[in-house]
Parts: sequence; C-alpha cells; structure tokens
Amino acid sequence: MSRSAIGRPLVALAVILAVTVGLAPPVVYCLTGYASLEAALETSVHIEGLAITRLINNSPETWEFQERLLNEVLSFNPSLDSGAREEMVRIVARDGRVILEAGKTPPVPILMRAADLLDSGEAVARIEAAVSLRPLLLRTALLGALGLALGLAVFALLRWLPMRTIDRAFLRVQEEAKRAENALAERAAADSRLRELNADLERRVTERTLELEHTVARVERQNRDAALLAELSGLLQSCQSLEEAGVIVGQYCARAYPQGPGAVYLVRSSRNYLDRLAAWGEPPPVASFAPAECWAMRRGRVHSARGGDIALACAHAQPQADGALCIPLNGQDGAIGLLHLEAGAEAAKSAQAMAEQLALALGNLQLRETLREQSIRDALTGLHNRRYLEESLDREIARAKRTQAQLAVFMLDADHFKGFNDRHGHEAGDEVLRALGRTLRGAVRASDLACRFGGEEFTIVLVESDAKSAREWAGRLAADLRQLEVKHAGKSLPQFTLSMGLAMYPAHGADRETLLQAADLALYEAKHSGRDCLAVAGEREDKARVA
Repeated sequence: MSRSAIGRPLVALAVILAVTVGLAPPVVYCLTGYASLEAALETSVHIEGLAITRLINNSPETWEFQERLLNEVLSFNPSLDSGAREEMVRIVARDGRVILEAGKTPPVPILMRAADLLDSGEAVARIEAAVSLRPLLLRTALLGALGLALGLAVFALLRWLPMRTIDRAFLRVQEEAKRAENALAERAAADSRLRELNADLERRVTERTLELEHTVARVERQNRDAALLAELSGLLQSCQSLEEAGVIVGQYCARAYPQGPGAVYLVRSSRNYLDRLAAWGEPPPVASFAPAECWAMRRGRVHSARGGDIALACAHAQPQADGALCIPLNGQDGAIGLLHLEAGAEAAKSAQAMAEQLALALGNLQLRETLREQSIRDALTGLHNRRYLEESLDREIARAKRTQAQLAVFMLDADHFKGFNDRHGHEAGDEVLRALGRTLRGAVRASDLACRFGGEEFTIVLVESDAKSAREWAGRLAADLRQLEVKHAGKSLPQFTLSMGLAMYPAHGADRETLLQAADLALYEAKHSGRDCLAVAGEREDKARVA
C-alpha cells in the first residue's frame, strides 16, 4: 500500500470532522431558533384570536369599532417580546379590509401565522401576525463564522500531525516487504521443482481413474437400464388401456434416454399409418407417418443414421438431429409399432431390449382391448351392447347420486321395423340399423351412453341432463332422422321413425332396473299413441309428437 493510499483516508476523515465541527452548531442553532420562534408566534395568534372571538361573541355588531379594547388585546402578548422582536399584528375582515393593525411591517424574510375569528362557528375575520427572521439569520451567520474557524483548526490538526508518523511506519513496512519477497521467491523455486515431480504422477493417476470411472459408469448405466426396464415391464402388465400405457412409456423412456427426444408409435388397424402413442423431449417427433417413410418399417430391422447422413435418414426424423435410431416393435403377425430415438448408435443395445419389452406388453394390451371391445360393442351398429349398458348405468347412477345431478334414460324403438324387413329384406334392415347407429353416435356427447338394447331397440343415457334438456335432445334426434337418407343396392330406402320413452333419475327410479322399466313403459305408451313420438314416464297425457 502506498503512502498516498494511506494519506487519502486521513485527509477525508479530517475534512469530514472539520465540516461537522464548522456546520453543526450554526445549523442546529438556526433550526431550534426557527422552531421556537414559530411556536411562540402560533401561541400568540391563538391567544389573541381567542380573546377577540370572545369580544365578537359579546358584541357581534359593534366589535369592529371598539378600537381601544382591540388594541389592548393586541398589545397583550405573553409569548412574544415585541420590544425585542420586530412584530406586526393586524385584523383583516372577510372582504379583505384591514380593521386594525398594530406594529410596523417587519423586514424580510418574515414568518407569518394567521387564525380565523369566529362568530357562532362562522369565520367573520382573521388575525394575522408576522415577525422578521433577520435577527435569527444574523446570529446564525455569526455562529457559522466561528464554526468555520474552528473547523479549519480541526482540519489542520488532523491533517498534518499524523503524516510524520505515517511516513516512518511506511518505510519500515517497505523494508519488511522486500525481505518477504525474497523469501517467497526461494519458496516458489522449490515449489516449482516439486510440482514438476507431482505432475507426472497425477497424470498417470488421472488416466487410470478415468478408465475406472468409465467402467463404473457403464456398469451403473446397464444396471439402471435393467432396473427401469423391469419396473416398466411390471407397470405395463397392470395397465388397463393403451392410453394409460402411453403415459407410463413416455415417463420411463424420458428417464432411460434423456440425451434427446423420442417416441413410441403404434400401427393403425388399417396398417397405412403409425400413430404416436408416447413422446418425450423437445422438439417432439411427428405425430404420425406412413410406414414407407421409415427405413426400419420397410426393412423390418433396426435402422440407425448418423447426423448429416441425409440419404440414410428416415423421412419422419427431425432434420437437425445428430443421429436417429428406429427399432420395429415386432409381434406375432409382423410389426405392431416402432421405437424412435434421436440418439446415436451407442444407445442401440439398451434400446433393442426396450423395444422387445414394449412389443410384448403393447401387443398384449392391444389383444386385450380388442377382446374387450368385441365383448362390449355391437358389431352391426358400432354402439355399445346391453352388457356395457348394465355396467355403465350403475356407475352413472352412483355418480349422479354423489353429485346430486339428474340423469335421463331413453328407450328407443324403430317403428314398423319388422314390416320393413319383410318388404325390403334383412340386408336393407341391417343397413338401416347401421345408419341409425351412426346417427346416435353423433347425437350424444362423449360422456353419454348410446347402446343397442336388442333387436331394433336402443337405450340412450344422457348424464347431467334435466327433463327439458332431454326433450330438446329428442327433438333434435327426430329432426336428424327425417333428414337421414339410407341407400341399399343403389336405391334409397324409405324413411323410418322412432318411438321414444323417457325416464328421469331420481324422479322415476333410483336404480338401473327401475329406470329401465320406467323408460320401457313410457316407450310402450308411445307405441300405443301413434308411434313417432316421445312419452315421459308418469305423464300419460304427455305423448306429444316429437317436433
């Protein structure tokens, strides 16, 4: 540290102390004197205002002309010594007219205070008092001059006396610094020789450590992949649907392959496209593509492409990917899907094990879903069957009971369908049932139930629907059927109508059997009332034709 660096803080300290000593007394004196003068002036105005207010209350008509009493009030000032200060007091009417003035106008700067004079709570005039600040400022200036002289003396004392001591100390510090520098130079030379000896040893230890770390990392990665694969396999075996499996596959593959995005695809039943089941990473791979756009699907084997190999890259892969790996998910009847990774060939071994496990689990799920769909779906109309209705209606009734919501249950029957079959044949009747199934599927929400009850009878369950909404839905369905055109063997078939019976939960029943029976009885009423109409359970007179 240089001498100037040490001296600068001392000079700054001397300046601060000198300024404090020079400015603090006059500033404190001025502020306290001003506050005292202001308080005294406000007290004087307040006291004189109270005295004149009492005079006004006693003589409200003539107080302005009682000059002697007003002068006595103005001359009595317990707070201000008018002989020692230049003060002016005056009474001003509400219209600005000066009623009485005592004293002479003080020289500027002045301090003024005023107060209202009240008569029955209303201001009729005001009293103003002003005093000059000049004496206070003169005394402050005199005190400031004395403070300046004292501050200069303090600055000189603190600035010059310590510097001689600092110079002697600084010389001693320089001598000690030179001795320390020589000792450090000798120590640095010894350290340099020691570092040279240690460098070679550290290099050899580092090489062996890196080899060991790579081996340990490879083993840990293999163990982690095996554990993830085993955990994923157990979860996939417990999945109830492909959608649920897709969520699990996406989460686990993101953990297994964090180096880049990827996706698992399933082949459509039409086998003309692959749809994405799960995806991870950014940017996500494409949602769907044709099998011909993937080399692995075309060749039926693993395909990898390094970044920049445009000719070998699949059309569905990201163009900016550093590398791509596609592995078919092979089942008993060929590929059922694809595992796609935006990664290099080093991930191929673990990815193949993942693909084998995914192919087995997803193939089983597809088979289970196909069998379940066949067990709950009517093949002709595409609607759910009676078994699914019985399972689902109990669940919807329980939910409606829990949420205190209403439920609408329709029983529908195609009018004169037996005669239609006799006239046009069973194939034409099947075509009508298919068209009716498509119409009903399009008329209900995803949360509703549309089922074939048997033969030409159908059951519709509208969740969270009141009677008014159910009637409106029946009207829309009837209008859709009137516009429906069904063709068979190149010819248009005659239009057909529906009879409808409606039962409401909880008004017409609190369980499945009661509701279905009530809706069936309402359907019977609609049949015996001319058909092509809606009948509501418990309302025999309401068999209005559906508009």
